[in-house]
Formats: sequence, C-alpha cells, structure tokens
Amino acid sequence: MEMAHKLGFLEFSFKYLTFENNEYTKYLNVMQLKQIQLQILDILNLMLQERSIVKQWYKCNGCQYIYKFLPDAIFNESGLSDGCNVISSTVGLIPTTLKVLLFSSQLGIYMKTYLGNLGIFKNLIEILNNNSFNCDIIQLGLMICSSLCHDCMQNKDIFSKEGGVEMITQKLKYQDPNKNNEQLILISAIDCIWKSICGCKKSEFKFFENEGLELLINLIENKKEIRNYSMGCLLDLMENINARSYILLWRSSNNCNMGIEQLLINIWIEVEKNIGGFDTFDSTLTIDQKIYLEYIKKYLDFKIGEIWDEIIDELNIKGIRPITPENDYIMAIHRSLNKKGENVQKFQQELTKMKNNLQITENNYFMEELQQIERIKYESLEREKYQNRIKQAFKSQNK
Repeated sequence: MEMAHKLGFLEFSFKYLTFENNEYTKYLNVMQLKQIQLQILDILNLMLQERSIVKQWYKCNGCQYIYKFLPDAIFNESGLSDGCNVISSTVGLIPTTLKVLLFSSQLGIYMKTYLGNLGIFKNLIEILNNNSFNCDIIQLGLMICSSLCHDCMQNKDIFSKEGGVEMITQKLKYQDPNKNNEQLILISAIDCIWKSICGCKKSEFKFFENEGLELLINLIENKKEIRNYSMGCLLDLMENINARSYILLWRSSNNCNMGIEQLLINIWIEVEKNIGGFDTFDSTLTIDQKIYLEYIKKYLDFKIGEIWDEIIDELNIKGIRPITPENDYIMAIHRSLNKKGENVQKFQQELTKMKNNLQITENNYFMEELQQIERIKYESLEREKYQNRIKQAFKSQNK
C-alpha cells in the first residue's frame, strides 16, 4: 500500500472514478470501467483503514472526488446484471463507494465538517429514503451519518436541516422478513439517533414532534433483542426536559390502558424473573448464608441510602432547607430506601425465626430419638430379666 501511494496511485485512480469519457476511460466499455472502479474503491478502502494516505488524501481532495462519484455510482448501479452477474448488489458500486465515505468520515473533525459542507447528507438521506436499496446499503448510510455527526454539532444541524430526523423516525418502523437484517437496521438507526440527534436540542425537539419517542418505546416493548440499545438511547433523550411530557402520553399498541410506567415495571419484573440472579443457587445455601445474602442483594441500595443520609445531615447542620419540590424528592427517596431496609430486616428476622424453629425441631427430634433408644434398651433389659426368671423357675422344678 505504501509503495502504491508513493507511485501516485491516488492521482491515477481518481481519473477512473467517472463515467465521462477522458483519455483513460475512452477505450473501456461500461462493464470494464465498473470492474476497474470496484478494484480502485477496494484499494482505497484498505488504504484508508490503515490510514497510510491521510495527508495525501487531504491534498488530493479525495473526499470531493468520492462525493462527486457517488451520484454516478447510484445512477449506473445495476446490481446483479453487472458484468454477466459477476457483481452482486452487496459488492456493487454503491456500497463500495459508501465504505470509502465511511472510512473518510473517521479521519477527524476537519474531514467530518468538510464532508458535511460539501452536501453529503443530502445524498445519504436520499439513499436512505429510497426503499429499493437493500439492507447493506441502508446500514452503511446510517453508519456514515452516525460517524459524521459524532462529536460534531455543525453536522448535527445540517443532518436535521436536510431531513435526517424525519428519515430516522421512519427507519424505526423498519421491517424485513429476514429478522437478522431487521435487527441490524434498527440497531444502526438507534445508533444514528444517539450520535446524530442526542445533544442537539433542535433535533431532539423535531424528533419528539415526529413521534420518535413513541416509536422508540414501541421498540422497547416489542423488540426484546434490541431492548437494551433502545432503553439506553431513551435514557439519553430524557436529559431533554421536554421529553417527559411526550413519554407520559405514550400508550401501548397492544393494550391501550398500559402506559410507560406499567411497561417499565413489567420489564423490571420480567428481567428479574429471567435472570434469577441469586435465586439460582439459593436452595444450596444454609440459613445463615441466606441472611448474609440479603445484605449482598441490597448492598448498593444501602450505600445509596448512606449517601442520602449524609446529604440530609449536612443540610441540617448547615441550616439549609431545599425548595419544597426538591425536599419532597429527597424525603421520598429516603422513605423508599428505609422501606427497602425494613423489608430486608423483616425477611432476615423471618429467616432467623425459621432457623430457631428448625433448631428446636432438630433438638426435639434428637430427644425423641434418644428417648426411643432408651426405651428400647429398657424393654430389652426387662425382657432379659423376665426370661432369666423363667429359666430359674424351670430349674427349681427339675430339682
């Protein structure tokens, strides 16, 4: 790769990334040209991954060449009909060009803003709004949007202005007979929300207005495989104070009487039931070990409770009284944690009582066994004495 770079591969290769006739392409038919273009794009992908051509890529305006080539690649892509069925839609011009853009977007903030200013989002969103493209192309498009917007507020604004928020909300409805493909697109869409929308207040508000939160919660309810991703994204969006009112309006499509609070409680119960946690080995523990296990289960709650107690004590010492809503919130947390502590203590008392009862039962059983043994011994001795008296009586008669 380094040798190809030194020999001027970049300058040479860009002359073939066009469908216009020039001194390099005029002797090639379309199929031959596509084959060469694919080889060039594959080599560029390898070079960009190794970052061996970063400086030269800047100097040669590599991104501008690829940006200009993308519409030509879309227009001239013909999927399985390329090269006598040699080139499939998954390794054709569009995905290979998108891969070059993806690796280019990872070269730093300057390259991200440069691509954003060129107008790349318009092309990407047009691709993503076109339902005729396959899963691989959609996934690549979403990944590029995510990469370009990550830690780049300028690109987040451009993404929103070009219709990216509306596009991404539609992708949250994505369905595919192939469940693996569906899952990949949904995860890519959630990642795109995380990096292209979260943190940009205007984009977040537009996402809320386009029912984005409702669609995200629907995924949490119905798509267990990606529930963790969806909930993580929802948690970040909740940092926007306006999200609360939208979330509280949500109603389940499966049961119109179920809101977000019931859904989250049901998920909590389901996860606890499925994971089991400490219950898997609970039957093998002694009662003393079970008592300590209750401390272990609630250790984090107890530590949080200690911290809140320290906060309350410090406020009292300094004579500071929080405003009423904050004070109510602190007291509610304090009561909740105390309630958990009381429940643990109550359960431990029940275990201790059970242990004592078991000990009493074992002692009683031992005493009963001991008495039974003594009774058997006594009866055996009495029987032996009786038999001896009979024998002595017979001996006396014989004399």
